[in-house]
Amino acid sequence: MQPPSSALGPSVRRLAGIHFAQLVGDATTRFTPKSDFVAPADGAHSVVFRAENTGPIEAPAGTLTVIATPVVGWTAISNPTEATLGRPVDTDDTLRARRKQELAKPGTSTLTALEADLFDLTDVASVRVFENTRDVPDANSLPPHSLECLIYGPTVPDDAIAQVIWDNKPVGIPAVGSSSGTATDSQGETHSVRFSRVFARDVWLEFGLITGTGYAGAAVKSAVVAAARARFSVGDDVIALVLAGAAFSVTGVVDVVTVKLGFSPAPTGTVNLPIGPREIAAFDESRVTVS
Repeated sequence: MQPPSSALGPSVRRLAGIHFAQLVGDATTRFTPKSDFVAPADGAHSVVFRAENTGPIEAPAGTLTVIATPVVGWTAISNPTEATLGRPVDTDDTLRARRKQELAKPGTSTLTALEADLFDLTDVASVRVFENTRDVPDANSLPPHSLECLIYGPTVPDDAIAQVIWDNKPVGIPAVGSSSGTATDSQGETHSVRFSRVFARDVWLEFGLITGTGYAGAAVKSAVVAAARARFSVGDDVIALVLAGAAFSVTGVVDVVTVKLGFSPAPTGTVNLPIGPREIAAFDESRVTVS
């Protein structure tokens, strides 16, 4: 998310791991400054916060508004955008995959090493590298003898991505893509390096439910969004049955009668949504309707 804006008096300190803000109505979800901050003057200041706990912690826009550890001079806080989700704790399978990437990092000019170093960049959520070793364009529209790094991480600087690609790509192989950044070589010369960012396609959802004791519509929205973000990655089609299963798992939901999904408000479709190889489905509770 964009750094939360806080109203502070001059010299007010907020210490990482000491001072916390929490979600409205949820005292268990707290955020703390990423690093210590001292207000230089009265007024609102943008400060980067991180979740107290690890994993994909959600904070929809405008919900981080409660000061959990009051400090004299700290009068307000709000987040203008939703939080960027962290990574969940590795399962055995993901840990083994990450270990393979780590073992590949000492090597150079390999796709695995390139992917590993790109994934190490702060706030990178997904990496995919396409390679075309043929003499003709391939099915992914890559020119002959080229590579394309596909990055999902909206806040990662262009130049940081470009530098990693320059440091790892095979000599003489051009990097292509719709975005670019500047890298510096060992002689101090700068180079423009191309790559692509994942295009996030907003998804709207409507659920028709039969409900009983203990039902809470907000819980359905939260469960569906969390399950969708965990299940669907870059290039994954949106599967309606996965969404229905997430809704059905919520206390008080007796049956899921309808699931409508689409790429615009008031969706009417009921079939799976196709996602391109350079796209990712984006979910948010504000785009989920339950009735």
